[in-house]
Amino acid sequence: IEGAYLEQLATFSGPARDPRGWSVAVAYCALLPAQSLPPQRDDLCVVPVSALPQLPFDHRAILDAALARVRSKSLYSSLPVHLCCETFTLPQLQQVYENVLGEPLNKVSFRRKMDEMDWLEAVPGAMQGGGAHRPAQLYRAKPGFSQTLALSARGL
Repeated sequence: IEGAYLEQLATFSGPARDPRGWSVAVAYCALLPAQSLPPQRDDLCVVPVSALPQLPFDHRAILDAALARVRSKSLYSSLPVHLCCETFTLPQLQQVYENVLGEPLNKVSFRRKMDEMDWLEAVPGAMQGGGAHRPAQLYRAKPGFSQTLALSARGL
């Protein structure tokens, strides 16, 4: 998988991690749009976090740490844009933020914060139609943006 956002999450170690003995794991967190995943692979299964099966050893704790990190950073950064396709509408971006944070966001406040942070640009002449409403402007992250602060916890 190429083009994913990747950051080191944490190092997990100790004698209680694995019943076979002391072990160490360096965990990373990767974010990418679901559309970027390879199609139909036997070794890849995408499931909602709420529907995860029983995981071995301390793998659930590692996953919970990753989820907490992504949710925390999403309160003050543009991190969720890495879960979007190259272009997206503001309602699509807001939906990604809401899915990550697990709560609805005020539309007016969300759009104002996006404007204030100035890390998005409209794609000239690109609109997405097909809904019950007028076509929506497509946006993308400005070239060179890197974890630009996009949201504040109070600004949501």
